Amino acid sequence: MPTNKDYAKIHIALNELGLTEENYRDILRWKFKAESAKELTQRQVTVLLNYFRSKGWRPKPPKNAKSGTHMAHDPQSRKIRALWITMHKEGIIKNPSELALARYVKRMTGVDRLEWCSAAHKYRLIEALKKWQDRQKP
Repeated sequence: MPTNKDYAKIHIALNELGLTEENYRDILRWKFKAESAKELTQRQVTVLLNYFRSKGWRPKPPKNAKSGTHMAHDPQSRKIRALWITMHKEGIIKNPSELALARYVKRMTGVDRLEWCSAAHKYRLIEALKKWQDRQKP
C-alpha cells in the first residue's frame, strides 16, 4: 500500500514538472485506468514515479542526508566501484572518492548519479574503465 510519502512525491513531481491537474489525471487514466493516485498499488506508484523521472524529474535527497553518501549496490555499480578503486591502487586514478566517481559518471553518461544510470549506461562505464585500465598498463 502506498504511503503518504509516496503521494507527496507524486505531487512534488507534478509541481516541479509543471503539470496541471488535468495533465495528471490524463496520465493516471492513460497508464493505469485510474482517476486518483489513491487507487494505485505500490507497484503502480513506483511506475508512475519512474515515468516522472523519465520526463526529467529528479527527487531531492532528504535534508538530513549527507551529500554523496547514498550508493548504488547493484552488481554493475559494485563492479564500477571496484574498477575505480583498483585503478586508484594501480596509480591510474588520483582520487578514489565517491564524489570523483560521480563526476566521472556525469561526464561519461550525462546522468548525475550512478544509481540513476540505466544498465546500458553502467555497461558502457564498465567497458570504458576497463579500456582506460588496459591503456595504462605497460
